[in-house]
Amino acid sequence: NNKKIVIFSIEEELNPGINALLKSLKEQEISVKIISGDSMVSVSRIAQKIGFNTDDIIDLSQNHFETESELAKFVERKTIFTRAKLEDKIKIVRILKSKGHKVAMVGDGINDVLGLKASDVSISMESGAKITREISDIVLMENDYKKIPTIFFEGENILFNLKIST
Repeated sequence: NNKKIVIFSIEEELNPGINALLKSLKEQEISVKIISGDSMVSVSRIAQKIGFNTDDIIDLSQNHFETESELAKFVERKTIFTRAKLEDKIKIVRILKSKGHKVAMVGDGINDVLGLKASDVSISMESGAKITREISDIVLMENDYKKIPTIFFEGENILFNLKIST
């Protein structure tokens, strides 16, 4: 099973090149999940700008999940999670991994550390918190999101070359 997912944390301001990034990830058959601590209203505005269906958004502050299995039902179906706390991020990453997904998480704040550590590949921003940069597998210099598809493409090439050389 070779399902791949990348998770982003977003804020109100759109990063330059985000539409090209999302298009490239889609071409590589990589699903995108967005986890944000921001309100559903602000995240919905941004999601619409970048072409996401607002029906795929869930406000975690309005849904109280007694167990991770209750949350798991929404993790597979929904794309965007708002009002997420740091423990929500790690739960979502764990649920995705338990479903057989390879998870890369992109984050920049202290509240992203546990989710980043739980992911298969952790990616932080150069301008992010020091601890976030220190625990991440990859630090995006100049906060350049546009490099993410290339990183995944090169990773796939390395794996392919290893498979054919053995």
